[in-house]
Amino acid sequence: MFPVPASLYPADDDIAIVVTGNAKIAGLVADLHTGVQFNLCIAILLIPYNLLDVPSNILLKKMGPSRWLRLSMVLWGCIMVSMSFVKNFGGLMTARVFLGVAEFHDDKAGVLPVLTYYLSAWYPKASLGKRIGILYAGATLANAF
Repeated sequence: MFPVPASLYPADDDIAIVVTGNAKIAGLVADLHTGVQFNLCIAILLIPYNLLDVPSNILLKKMGPSRWLRLSMVLWGCIMVSMSFVKNFGGLMTARVFLGVAEFHDDKAGVLPVLTYYLSAWYPKASLGKRIGILYAGATLANAF
């Protein structure tokens, strides 16, 4: 049961930040002519991300971890794909707001609590800490490349 959560969390953890940083290095600022507005695009993600923290945990309890994890991953993936169609500053801002909405399931609000709950159903307390540690290590390794 461990390979599935071990592959989900590192794939999701902070990838939007890494991808946006790589896009900036590859010339996103010059292509979109955003200049200083790029920093605004990065920061706008945090508003819905933080506002949806508590509601996401309430939905997790109502929907259950299996449905919640599927919904959050599909929503996040669709938003990330739609970001490839951005052509201007307004489009990037809109995409980042929707990404903030989609990322309410990230570390603090959804994926990690769901995976911790999921793993606690399969592993005893004695080995649960080791499994969660592997999740964190996998996220760190995934962001290193």
